[in-house]
Amino acid sequence: MEVYQKGECWEEKGSEVTFSHTKIILKRGDDFFYAATNLHLPSSIDPIPIPIDHIRPFFSAELTRAPTPLPDHTFVKVPCLMDCGSDVKYPPNALVLIEAQICETLKQYPHSNIAEYIGCVTQDDRIMGLCFAKYDKTLADRLSDQDDLVELEVTLAIRRGIEYLHRLGIMHNDINPHNIMFKSDGTPVLIDFDSCAHVGEKLVKGGGWEDEDYTHATPMNDYTALKKIEDIINSQWSDAKAKFQE
Repeated sequence: MEVYQKGECWEEKGSEVTFSHTKIILKRGDDFFYAATNLHLPSSIDPIPIPIDHIRPFFSAELTRAPTPLPDHTFVKVPCLMDCGSDVKYPPNALVLIEAQICETLKQYPHSNIAEYIGCVTQDDRIMGLCFAKYDKTLADRLSDQDDLVELEVTLAIRRGIEYLHRLGIMHNDINPHNIMFKSDGTPVLIDFDSCAHVGEKLVKGGGWEDEDYTHATPMNDYTALKKIEDIINSQWSDAKAKFQE
């Protein structure tokens, strides 16, 4: 049995955020288990099986099946299982289907600033993950590199991607530096569509960045986040200009 995913869970108590428990997802062959402990680094755990129906939804004819073998330079996004065993309305299999359906629209109407979707990776007619073109660096990576000054034009390209989604009636709802990546030629693309929803819909997965708390899909969710990214990049340029003038 191997550790498949793990993470510490924290909770708010008044004005403080305190450690709640450690959640561990275990894998043995094609079977998954979860365990929770109130220790940061547990020495022993009692695993509980996760039904496969909660993880891998059935593939259906309206979805695209990824080719076998997968093309070179692709990335397979697998379900996050950290919510398994919790009292959540939408288990991982539901989020996979929501994202797959959004991606089918994006595949039908591609855009240069939207990640390229390849299709569903399947086994025994269940969806194991979603396959995308692989991009190697996020905007967060670039912003954390003091020697990498992000071009001001990047925010214009991000805006074009957002506006294109909105014309399709889709709100991203999770615009942040980790969900923006770059092609090999430097073109920025939006990734991660499991928070997407059509305008006005209630969000099934929490979106928001930097203390924002979105509950419904609206254009302002995306533009508010974009403004914060613009401010960060503009600030970097102002700092660089100030150092140059010293």
